[in-house]
Amino acid sequence: MKPSPFAHRIVQELVFIFSIVLIFSGCSLIDDFIDDLKKEDPTATKVIGPAGGEINFEGIIINVPENAFSEDNEISISVLDGGDEFGDYGISSLYQVSGWPASINQTIRIKIKYTGTLEGDSLIALGEMKYSVSLDSTLYSYHSESASDSSGYLVYELPIYSSPMKSSQMKSSTLENAMNFLVLNTYKRTLSSRGHFMLSYPLQFEQYGVLMGKNFERAYDTCQAMGFSDSGRTWPANVLARTLSKEDKNTSGWYTWHSTGGSSMNDINIRTKINSGEFTINLNILSDDLELRATCGHEYLHLIQNLYEFSAPYIEPEQAWLKEATAVWIEEKYADIPNYLSSSINGREEYPFYGWQYSDSEQTHSKHGYGLSVIIKDIAEVYGDAAIVKIHKKIKDGILPTGAVDPVDAVLSVINEPIGNFWHGMLGSYMLGHYYNNKVNFKFLDDYFTYAEIFTIDGQNKSHSIKNIYYDLSGLLFKVIPGDLSTLSTVPLSFSVDDPMNCGISVCKYKTGSEIALLGEVFPGGNGQVILTDVKSVFDDGYELVVMVSNSSHDKNSNYQAKTEIELVIELASGITLGKVEFYLDNAVFQRNDEPYPYTFELSEVLHLRDLTGRLSGNIYNGSYSYKSLGRTFGGTIRLTFAENPERVSLSLDHTMSYQGNFGFGERKFHYTVYYNDIPYESFDATSGMFVYSETGSSVSKINVTWTETNSLYTNVLQSHNCGPASFIRVAVDSR
Repeated sequence: MKPSPFAHRIVQELVFIFSIVLIFSGCSLIDDFIDDLKKEDPTATKVIGPAGGEINFEGIIINVPENAFSEDNEISISVLDGGDEFGDYGISSLYQVSGWPASINQTIRIKIKYTGTLEGDSLIALGEMKYSVSLDSTLYSYHSESASDSSGYLVYELPIYSSPMKSSQMKSSTLENAMNFLVLNTYKRTLSSRGHFMLSYPLQFEQYGVLMGKNFERAYDTCQAMGFSDSGRTWPANVLARTLSKEDKNTSGWYTWHSTGGSSMNDINIRTKINSGEFTINLNILSDDLELRATCGHEYLHLIQNLYEFSAPYIEPEQAWLKEATAVWIEEKYADIPNYLSSSINGREEYPFYGWQYSDSEQTHSKHGYGLSVIIKDIAEVYGDAAIVKIHKKIKDGILPTGAVDPVDAVLSVINEPIGNFWHGMLGSYMLGHYYNNKVNFKFLDDYFTYAEIFTIDGQNKSHSIKNIYYDLSGLLFKVIPGDLSTLSTVPLSFSVDDPMNCGISVCKYKTGSEIALLGEVFPGGNGQVILTDVKSVFDDGYELVVMVSNSSHDKNSNYQAKTEIELVIELASGITLGKVEFYLDNAVFQRNDEPYPYTFELSEVLHLRDLTGRLSGNIYNGSYSYKSLGRTFGGTIRLTFAENPERVSLSLDHTMSYQGNFGFGERKFHYTVYYNDIPYESFDATSGMFVYSETGSSVSKINVTWTETNSLYTNVLQSHNCGPASFIRVAVDSR
């Protein structure tokens, strides 16, 4: 920054005083002190009202004609260092003029003195405080304006305007209603080939500047072809390629617009401000063909999002993640290379596991959205590009300020499948490298900090249980590594979660940085358990196990940021999945308490044990279940004892079922127990993947069974049974 004369004198006097300090503290103290003094910028202030007036200060002259202002305004000028923003392309000081009213009624003449020889077009850079979508912050955004050259000055006519910068007039000097001015050198200002973009770039980059215009026009055409509308926007939109300050030097570019308005932001405000949207492109990427194409497409989609009334942080801050997720996704349409991977994803590979609406003090929603672009990529693959347009239309359906559409709602509106299936399937595919040809998944799988827990399985560490907090629509990764397995002939592993309705499990074998493959999986709504009968050979071949648990629960009342504690159990014990237990007795005798005589009828029961949880210890399996289906509640316990030779199974079942009956029965409750020893093995059912044990005919009479129905009208009890040739009992399990 350019220091004032007073600051220079102070520096000279204090250099001697502080020189002795160098003996003790080195140069840093003096350097820091001088730098702080240099930040003192010269300032001039003058009150100008309807009568007009002029300010002439440090190389800038502002002439306000009569009646340009409707009332008194305190106009201030600060002199800044333009090198921070434009490097050597600025040949004047950078002037910040603040205190502008909301509207001016007459053209205001601004003259800026420049040094050296002016080359290229006669242009000034005009900067205003705007909101950057990509950076999720406010900053001074610049575009070029044509000016006339007059004896070492550039003269710019600030036109009549009704400022989009403020919702009400401001009489004092504030940054909110300030404009920055600087003379540009060796710059060209020209329209893109089809006139949608006003391009400004240094002459030495002309071939790249023209290419930049073509890339923006291609972005325009691509979005039109997808079905996006540009209604409400007038053209051209400003594009300025320039040197960025050291804080932003690694940023490829951004889109900015006048999004001020705070809680008063509404549909009308947005429509009056969208024409203020403009682009800044880092000069450093102009010669990088791929990065330039991707950046132009990315930032142009932010302009489209303006037109669909994305509301910026004032109304719905979470929308920032959806803005960036869709903008990063669309980059691949301009990359023209297979398995394109946006530079924005670098360092954010694990973000999809955090949750869609994830938020903490160190993570902005926009940066989080870079990593969530895979969600949009998956939706486009499954439902087509039209689904992305529908998401934007859903956002626009919300009436601001109180009716902003939540981005999660917008995304869910285009998914035509259970959210659990979608979310678990997408996370699983992401982990397996489906989307980016293993460019992304290996990075987060190789990172120690990606895993919520790393377990060791061996003869001593046979079981692990851990509870973790999951955000809505999130997931966690776990790793299982082998210990000393020499005492084990087989290594059967069971993986289970305590929230099977919302959680899915995927288990993969993984070899660091080279190979990953799925070994077992259960989707949400299943039994919440994956059983691998023997992974000893997997470990012997040098693999580790990666376990992914997805959480598809989502609570709108908690802004989709609810936290759920979920337990994962990994144990060295064979598990069992039961398909069903069924029996049929063709001659059963019942007695109702409201009838004098018993009656004979058939007794048939089929129990599908889809939500069974339990454990096999030795040759005995104990499990329990509880679930609802078709308005009925099921629950009970089961015990299976496997005989090794001959192959038989013994069953112990205690089952209850209840539902609300019709025709005055009230709640109908059923309870039965079944005990049956030595059911012989019948066959393997390849269709279901189950081993079937069954007994038929009169021998089924040895079944030990109780059966009771209770309702508001009567009680019905099984008295006895006598089994004929049609009777049977059958048990189907997935292991023997």
